[in-house]
Amino acid sequence: MNSVERVKAICSERKIAISKLEKDLGFGNGYIGQLRKGVFPADRLAKIADYLNVTTDYLLTGAETKKAPAPIVGDELDEVLERL
Repeated sequence: MNSVERVKAICSERKIAISKLEKDLGFGNGYIGQLRKGVFPADRLAKIADYLNVTTDYLLTGAETKKAPAPIVGDELDEVLERL
């Protein structure tokens, strides 16, 4: 399954019309269906991943990768250090 097929499958599962995804992201009508190679440009892949709340890795490979936790900084770091 390629990226385009994966996006279509996710949209189908979540009952999101492809046309709605295209409109919400500012893509032309029929854009996703026109990608014959099944590959999105990196910037659009990232937008779609954010919209669908999945990683770009998942759209590319179908395998979810764990995201590294956000670094603890500022006041949050001070609170963690105080607890320790």
